[in-house]
Amino acid sequence: MALENFKKLSEDEKYFFREKAIEMAWEIQVKQRKHIIIDGHLVFAKGEYEFENVMTSKDITFYTDYIYLNLPPEIIYNRLQLDTSRKRNYSITTISNWIEFEMNELKVFCNARKLNLHILNSTNKAESVDFICNYFNL
Repeated sequence: MALENFKKLSEDEKYFFREKAIEMAWEIQVKQRKHIIIDGHLVFAKGEYEFENVMTSKDITFYTDYIYLNLPPEIIYNRLQLDTSRKRNYSITTISNWIEFEMNELKVFCNARKLNLHILNSTNKAESVDFICNYFNL
């Protein structure tokens, strides 16, 4: 499903498709006997100073490790400005608050479930990929 179509769905429909995606990941993981790395967010900004946790019940049972790429808000802001395919006009303050909110949610979530949380404070893509590959023996 295209992102634009997904955005038009109701919250219940979005939740349904998020869970379906995790079910598909489970199937792939079991059939291929390989771990899957999924890129995503625990929290989305819905507007200035408004955030939404999008974790589903299937997410809770699937993930074992969380890697948070902690980029400076200015870098994220600049990338959002350059992305002409999607309009996300958040201020640097909102992006900073979003980062703080998402990291706090992840810390609480991972701590409560004894899951691994890795916060990468590097703007170097190669360093981040190296960490992931080394940590997961890829």
